[in-house]
Amino acid sequence: MDNDLTALLERVSIQGGFTYPDTKLSPPPRRSTFISRVDLIGPLADGGEDLVLVAAPAGYGKSTLLAEWVAAESRPSVWLSLDVADNDPVVLLTNLAIALSAVEPVNTTLVSTLWRANPKAMTAGLPRFGRALAGRRTPFVLVLDDTHVLVSPEALDVLAVLVAEVPTGSTLVLSGRALPPLPFGRLRPRSSTLRLGAADLAFSDTEASDMLDLLEVHLAGSELDKLVELTEGWPAALYLASLSLRGEPDTAEAVATFAGDDRVVAEYLKDELLDALDPAVSSFLLDASCLAQLTGPLCDEVLGYGASSERLEKLARDNSLVLPLDDHGDAYRLHHLLAELLQAELARKDPHRQVAIWARASRWFEEHGDLDSAVYHAVRSGDLDRAEAMVTTNFARWATYGRHATLKRWLALFDRDELAARPLLTIMAGYNRLAAGDGAGAAHWCARAEQAVPVRQDPAGPGWSPAVALAILRATISFGPVRDLVDDAAYAMRWVGEDDWRIMCSLLLGAGEFMGGDDEQAAAHFEDGRAGAAEFPNIMALCLAHRALVHVERDEWEEATDLARRGRDVLAEHGIEDVPNLFLVTAASCLVEARAGRVAEARADHLRTHRHLTGYLHQMGWANFQARIALARASILLGDRVGARTLLDEVEQSLARAPDAVRVVEQLESTRRHLAEPAEGAASGPSSLTTAALRVLHHLPSHLTLAE
Repeated sequence: MDNDLTALLERVSIQGGFTYPDTKLSPPPRRSTFISRVDLIGPLADGGEDLVLVAAPAGYGKSTLLAEWVAAESRPSVWLSLDVADNDPVVLLTNLAIALSAVEPVNTTLVSTLWRANPKAMTAGLPRFGRALAGRRTPFVLVLDDTHVLVSPEALDVLAVLVAEVPTGSTLVLSGRALPPLPFGRLRPRSSTLRLGAADLAFSDTEASDMLDLLEVHLAGSELDKLVELTEGWPAALYLASLSLRGEPDTAEAVATFAGDDRVVAEYLKDELLDALDPAVSSFLLDASCLAQLTGPLCDEVLGYGASSERLEKLARDNSLVLPLDDHGDAYRLHHLLAELLQAELARKDPHRQVAIWARASRWFEEHGDLDSAVYHAVRSGDLDRAEAMVTTNFARWATYGRHATLKRWLALFDRDELAARPLLTIMAGYNRLAAGDGAGAAHWCARAEQAVPVRQDPAGPGWSPAVALAILRATISFGPVRDLVDDAAYAMRWVGEDDWRIMCSLLLGAGEFMGGDDEQAAAHFEDGRAGAAEFPNIMALCLAHRALVHVERDEWEEATDLARRGRDVLAEHGIEDVPNLFLVTAASCLVEARAGRVAEARADHLRTHRHLTGYLHQMGWANFQARIALARASILLGDRVGARTLLDEVEQSLARAPDAVRVVEQLESTRRHLAEPAEGAASGPSSLTTAALRVLHHLPSHLTLAE
């Protein structure tokens, strides 16, 4: 991994809670029962296909086949085993960056930007990622294993770009129990594609015979033919049948009574494998089925067994249903068929133990920095209070660093009734929609929370509570009277204590005071917010931008320019330029750059701001009004007087909902006077479209940029 990416990963790992298991980046090691698939390796090794699609149920040897191929492949090979966490595009892009960096360096600036983007902005930015992928010079093979786990639209968008842009001479392999729902023909119309399914992966008579020989099971030719017929060549069923036939005196009768369907395989797993094991080993496997990945330390502490590393190593050596995930014997997993059977068996025999294991696993994962797994196992164990506490405690930091998809997935772990009974989670859902560019969705969740939480009712004491969280959300999305915003923010400031959210209260109080015409108080609150926001660059940038606008009103352009550029630099430094609810920062930057004559920079910020405003038509009035005023003033300086008039009309139409926003009224009147002054070369541009019209354009299918 190159040094730039290593440094970036270290920073983001600390800030955003990432964990990077090395086992995801390596193909499974070769087993003692390995059967070479030479007939399938040949077509793969030809290297003529841009795209290889492998889809078959569990137990067909998909990963084993691909591992054999990449081991013999002359081109550099990159492997990524996917899991449910990769539904968060931040996680998926992170893992892809790590994997691809093994071939040649990746563009860390681009990756950082995509990490921090909301789903809409990420979708808009993915073509850049695709162009970077298509421009890679060294041909490679990229294998994505277990693609069936990817179901989120954002993750599928990333896959679609990979399919469309894998460079000529390279090969993308998608393998899983089912293919992702993508229009492969349209994404890559002129590519050469190889498809392998269950029928292709089924063992031939020769391969089945080779497996039986390895397991020292000897059948007559007719018995072998019958067994392959009954199992339809399903490798997992053949393996289990072979185990059951060991020492069988009448193999002909045993073969005749075997069937290869899922039900019979499950029965064989239980009757012929588990029941034949030492009770201590069987108990260990039952408990281990609660965990997706197994390591010695994890099993020792969570399952309560000693010498788990040695136990796992022996199990992996003795049968093919405990699979090593690396060549070092550090991590393992149970075969999917075995894990599913064991979980059902444990739930039937001892559900309380299953719950206790999930609870201990949750605590272990939290202590070891894997918050995603910690939340998941807490919910599985039924400890919803603890799961809620982890979500709410870490929410601000994860939202700051673009983990919206993961936060959404956490909230989805709670059903509708559980959410309704936990107003703090309902409020977090509102914050998540707001940060993701969905102002209307945020307002919906806020309204639901208001039905359960008394507005501005004094809590039992200072600290983070549903009432405080609701007050901050109400103030943030407020599009009504300034007095309501200030009252909510002041209430939250009084009761939030020393929580991280205090800096948000400072920002909101300053914003309300600025709208109400109190520049001095506003500037003081903005500075308080900035000073406390070292770990929250989004809040820091918003405070700097708002302070810049205070200086604009005083006609202090040197100070305004310095502050606006500092705010813009914070976005760039932390890769959060495309986080949508930071549109005020790019609006302030647009204005100072337009006045400085830096036309290209101003236009770029103008387009970015206007695009993000489409998600907040009637929310965040404190930022909305100021952003539109700033864009209107910049439009005049850039010669787009039609666009300026459109923006000012939008402000005027909305001002009826905030009649006490005296500063906005003054700004609107002064900007209209400036607009009325004669000017040459009036132009129209993208900003002459209303925000509502731009919102429609944003959803139209097109290969053009918004500017085009």
